[in-house]
Amino acid sequence: MSNPNIITTVCRAGWGAVTDGIMAGKGVMLVNTGKGDDPEIILNTKKLVDYGFASVIDERPIKEVMQEAVNKSQNVSAFLDKSMQEYGTIEGPIYAGKRLARELK
Repeated sequence: MSNPNIITTVCRAGWGAVTDGIMAGKGVMLVNTGKGDDPEIILNTKKLVDYGFASVIDERPIKEVMQEAVNKSQNVSAFLDKSMQEYGTIEGPIYAGKRLARELK
């Protein structure tokens, strides 16, 4: 994912695949959800679009959806930069572990 020739990723809104894209600073193209889909995937899709990290593959031309996802890479990068400034890392488990260790001393 960190290869500069990879400009976006296409995935279902599961946290593994989405995290790979976000950690690489890429906007994500999400497969649209449908009736009866996993509620977690439906919520993840909605929230990722609301946060400006993802575009949903819908009836629009795929190139339009892809360009929209690429444009959202700016939002992802800004989020990662803010997280680094605020927490000193973009790795949640590392942050949580260090904080827990400090508080248990």
